[in-house]
Amino acid sequence: MLLFRTRSKVKVGQLHRYRVTYVPAAENVFPPPKSLYLRVRNTEAYPLRAAYLNGPFILYVDVKPSNFDPYKTTTSVYDEPAFEPQVKASQSFYAELKMDPKRTEHSWTIDVVSQLIFSASATVSFELSIGREKEAVHLDSEPGLFSKALVVAHQDTAAIWSSPRPELGKDVHLVVISHGLHSNTGADMLFAKEQIEKAAAAAGENVIVRGYFDNVCRTERGVKYLGKRMAKHIATTLRDPQIKKISFVGHSLGGLVMTYAIAYIHAHYPDFFEEIEPINFIALATPFLGISNENPLYVKFALDFGFVGKSGQDLGLTWKPATPFTPSSAVASKPLLRILPTGPAAEILRRFKRRTVYANAVNDGIVPLRTSSLLYLDWRALSKAEKARHGERVGTSNGSPGEDSHMDLAHHHHHRQDSKPGVGEAEDSAGEESFDDAEKRADGPGKMNVPNTSTQQKNANSNPLAPLQYAFSFLRPHATSVLESATSIINPPLPPRDFILNVESRPKTIFHDRIYYPEDLPQKPQSKSKPILPEKARVEEKIARAWHDRMSWRKVLVQLEPDAHNNIIVRRTFANAYGWPVIEHLVEHHFRDPYDPEIANNKESDAKDHADAGKIAGGEDQTKKFASLQEHESFGTMNSVSWDESAFQVTDSEDDDGEHSGENAIVRRASVSREEVMSGSYLQNIVGSGSEMMNYISEWTPMKLYSDMVGSPVSSEKSGGHRKSD
Repeated sequence: MLLFRTRSKVKVGQLHRYRVTYVPAAENVFPPPKSLYLRVRNTEAYPLRAAYLNGPFILYVDVKPSNFDPYKTTTSVYDEPAFEPQVKASQSFYAELKMDPKRTEHSWTIDVVSQLIFSASATVSFELSIGREKEAVHLDSEPGLFSKALVVAHQDTAAIWSSPRPELGKDVHLVVISHGLHSNTGADMLFAKEQIEKAAAAAGENVIVRGYFDNVCRTERGVKYLGKRMAKHIATTLRDPQIKKISFVGHSLGGLVMTYAIAYIHAHYPDFFEEIEPINFIALATPFLGISNENPLYVKFALDFGFVGKSGQDLGLTWKPATPFTPSSAVASKPLLRILPTGPAAEILRRFKRRTVYANAVNDGIVPLRTSSLLYLDWRALSKAEKARHGERVGTSNGSPGEDSHMDLAHHHHHRQDSKPGVGEAEDSAGEESFDDAEKRADGPGKMNVPNTSTQQKNANSNPLAPLQYAFSFLRPHATSVLESATSIINPPLPPRDFILNVESRPKTIFHDRIYYPEDLPQKPQSKSKPILPEKARVEEKIARAWHDRMSWRKVLVQLEPDAHNNIIVRRTFANAYGWPVIEHLVEHHFRDPYDPEIANNKESDAKDHADAGKIAGGEDQTKKFASLQEHESFGTMNSVSWDESAFQVTDSEDDDGEHSGENAIVRRASVSREEVMSGSYLQNIVGSGSEMMNYISEWTPMKLYSDMVGSPVSSEKSGGHRKSD
């Protein structure tokens, strides 16, 4: 018997949530069923599987029992979730909803999430069916609820993000979340939102988590454009007399966007931070220093010439020479990221009670460690973590401020296998297959839809790495390339079944957690006669020092499995589950049981540790040079660039909200209508665009000239393992 059927569709960043409750006693069926059966079908036409640059027309689906908790071990087969990150056009996801005979009521939550990236207008249609028998989900029927024993509550994206409502008559703590490049708030930031709200509710705090949705498909427009729009939304739409505290959580480019938004609010709404107390500023894998200096030469080239729009130029630290038409030329010629820490953004950031950056040490092909960690790290302490590979315990797994956490630093490379999906099964159908056919190809009843995984560990050396060697081992590109990270958005390397179900099986993720004070920085080099670093590297150092000017930063270094950039924010609940420990740490230390930085780190008692930090990547000789930077007037005079109103000016081209504002030139040329895809002209369009792009690049050779301008590229050597293709 078919119990329920519905049809709907999603656009970029959207999802539909169905809370399903079944009470067997409410219907006259004997014996009562042992399971219900779920099918979610992507009803888009099969040829749209090829339309990646205009889509992609894919769905992510998961189903979990209502009592499932990612931070508790699951011991019962009745409580196991199932998921599939790639339900392609004309493909179906199947799951068996097992019912514990000891319970009289059974509940599940089903999420159907859009995987669209490039188009704000495209939609993906789907059909969801629940039946008492396997065959029932294939019955042809109009939508409806056909059983009084089943209750279905539905929420769309707007309903999920507008809840919970704040308690009336009680001060509100507003948490604003910001997404990154080619990302969105509605779906990509949902896991973090819900975990923050859950923790705050347990702590008895009146917290609401909100985001700005209208930057979706516009993320190439530049930090100024995106930050200005977010700032206006916060200062006008979200602002309420009941709000007394505010926090910011940003992922990747979103960390820079919310930094600019803070500056814009302070400049244009000067009473905002007088009436609302800033509490937490949290950035996850945010490229504060840009991303050009450690990536291959072709990435630098692409960023500087606008391959990913104005945002790419911002991240590439593109230098704009002054012209007779440039207002305030000394400011306008500087990269925005160089200007950002010198004005209102830094002024307000100093008021925040907590400033924390989470940085991926490895497996992040988008944002290198040096830029997400604000450059300066205690490499001596990090080398202690390396010793943990040999069984020497140097800290705790979760870590508290000032501690270095124990973990296995071996690189794990998980390989997605070809054909071992479980109950949650996405069948690859040009034609349909039955639930039984899907089950035959599975590992058997009760298995999760997670492929088997193999873990390879590098052999430890008998001698631990020296701090300098260890620093370089982290600063060079690791394991994951830019292209691999981009591909992993749609085709993520999935965690093993045991990781999902067994908390004890999860590797230690947090391996360095410490508060850094301004005086922890090494002395600024005095000689200017022979520059040691390439120009962009020197700019990076200036930016890093500016961010440490009269500001302490908590720096949390994490090691995540293959797709670290997306996992760190848990873009999809189960596909990116490797990042669960990061969100748990974020929630625990900022919302459930917030730490006080002054109590956590007593600077006087830690003076010796701070002196030892002077040996960072420099050996014993650096200790003599390590001293308070204030004595050398480093912080008072190093910022030769000052903030200017021109930094708040958005050009007409940047402020254009045209139909294609969120697509770069390459995507615009390759994007086509649905009719063109169906007619078979889509591939010709892609080939034409690719040739056009290559011709464009070839016009700028020889590359030697560009290499001389920006410095030699860093080696892209990978460390250990490889990933099998599907």
